[in-house]
Amino acid sequence: MELKQIAGKQLIYDGTEDGFYKEHSFKLDNGDEIKFSPMDVIELEDFEKEDSENLLSKLLEILPSIKRFAPTPDFIYYKNLEDITPNIKESDKYIFIISLGEVQPTRYQIYIEAIFSK
Repeated sequence: MELKQIAGKQLIYDGTEDGFYKEHSFKLDNGDEIKFSPMDVIELEDFEKEDSENLLSKLLEILPSIKRFAPTPDFIYYKNLEDITPNIKESDKYIFIISLGEVQPTRYQIYIEAIFSK
């Protein structure tokens, strides 16, 4: 699969827990509206276990801001520059890398790290 990055990093949520778990939406430059909930994304370490196409390694080559950590062979995790957990979401047309989490007590953020067309 050839990946073409169509959007870069953008902050789409910065607020309290009340709004964090709601459905979020944003528009791409081509007019497509993307909707997602923090509950329907997959953490990169879980995606890596099922990634038979080595898609994740291709994405990480393009996104140096996301780092893989493996303190032990059984414990692998990823973080972005803001120290938030990156996740992945796929649709029929796109692959999204979305970092989200609590950055301070009761303050949550969601970043779109990158969007790729399939």
